[in-house]
Amino acid sequence: MYNIGICDDQIICAETFEISVMKIMKSFDIEYRTFIYTSSNEMIADLKSGKTTLDILFLDIIMNKEDHNGVETANIIRKFNDDLTIVFVSSTDEFTLEGYSVRALQYLLKPVNEEKLHDLLEYDLRDRISENTTSKNYIYFKVKESTRKVNYKDIVYIETYGRGIKVVLKNDDFISSYKISQVLEMLTPTFFIQCHQSYIVNTNYISEIKHLEIITNTEDSIPVSRSHWKEVKQIFT
Repeated sequence: MYNIGICDDQIICAETFEISVMKIMKSFDIEYRTFIYTSSNEMIADLKSGKTTLDILFLDIIMNKEDHNGVETANIIRKFNDDLTIVFVSSTDEFTLEGYSVRALQYLLKPVNEEKLHDLLEYDLRDRISENTTSKNYIYFKVKESTRKVNYKDIVYIETYGRGIKVVLKNDDFISSYKISQVLEMLTPTFFIQCHQSYIVNTNYISEIKHLEIITNTEDSIPVSRSHWKEVKQIFT
């Protein structure tokens, strides 16, 4: 369960933000909950007591006078929670530098751009999933306005396609806006090898290696560049 906190002293702003979050989270294949707080003091108390557990917190900086402001709240939270992802949300950028002192992931200006919010949530989810050994069999690809969850074992190869990539599966394929360099960082090197500047292949699907060419057991022919040839040959040696 992915727990999302929203802390804003203006309930209308908090609920509007929640709608954007819920809209984006529909594109992820993961269970989640949202928690809205209009009082930073109340939220701090719940986090300290364990009544509420959060994975990511969207924290407004300017709060009611009787409450701690966003920066003060983040400093208090960091004294007992290092794992919570904190994202500042504000109508002004004058507090940007304060974000570094509490290791905030991002600083979003109101009104929040939904594309930036999508990328931020996706980044945090991917980072947390990579730490969860039970979820390491999956990778998330950005596909148009949604995100597609794919099991590593189903990927035959990935190739550069226009400004993005084409992901070829056993029985399907799709286009993602990711760059091949981004995917390389997300894939486990145990099963994948880059054989060309524009190609990554799942070694479990390699049936034959010819001179500067890989043949998959799906009968696809993948080029091998001279700079990657030595590494590719070592697969079967």
